[in-house]
Amino acid sequence: MSEKGDKAAPEGGQQVEEELLYDYENLLERAWERIPQEVVASSERFEVPQVDVLYEGKSTILRNFVDIVQRINRMDHLEQIYKFLLKELGTAGVIDGRRLVMNSVIPEEKIGEKIKDYVETYVLCSECGRPDTRLEKEGRVLMLVCTACGARRPVRVKKGRTTQEEKGVIKVGDIMEVTVQSVGRQGDGMVRMGKYLMFIPGCGRGEKVKVKVESVKGNIIIARPVE
Repeated sequence: MSEKGDKAAPEGGQQVEEELLYDYENLLERAWERIPQEVVASSERFEVPQVDVLYEGKSTILRNFVDIVQRINRMDHLEQIYKFLLKELGTAGVIDGRRLVMNSVIPEEKIGEKIKDYVETYVLCSECGRPDTRLEKEGRVLMLVCTACGARRPVRVKKGRTTQEEKGVIKVGDIMEVTVQSVGRQGDGMVRMGKYLMFIPGCGRGEKVKVKVESVKGNIIIARPVE
């Protein structure tokens, strides 16, 4: 009897383990089914959209403004993002179709930084890091609700001021797309950008070209076309 009892114990233990495993797998399957399909489908790592900037005279044009808003799933907060960018960049502007036209020369890098700030504050979940979120008002408090992990948190806006030096500053290494407005005596393309005058060798009037700033001396910029 003792031998049979000893043999029966492992079989009973194995049965219990199999039942527990079955229950666990069922729970996993049920939990997986409850995850929104858009969350399951978007398993790739989220990256902040790149800005597409064009300079025309004293204006800076964010050509893919609406595309960026759609990418971060905030079309229902389009005006909020528009006001956020203008305030953070210290300028005025208007939405023109799918573009945001700003009334001053702003480095492409600075625009990208402010969009990243918005995404970190108003889009990304602080618990799981995913962009699958929505904004909800609870009384006077704006909440960020994650549809991926269920986390909820109040939106905490980073306070900071754009200094006068940060407004319209162009530095060596900046890459931007410009439209050549005229041609100088030496045959260089010329672009007036606020307080700056840019010279681009080998470019004709009306040509749209992507350039990299090689030299900044006072208000004179020397730039070269890049691929």
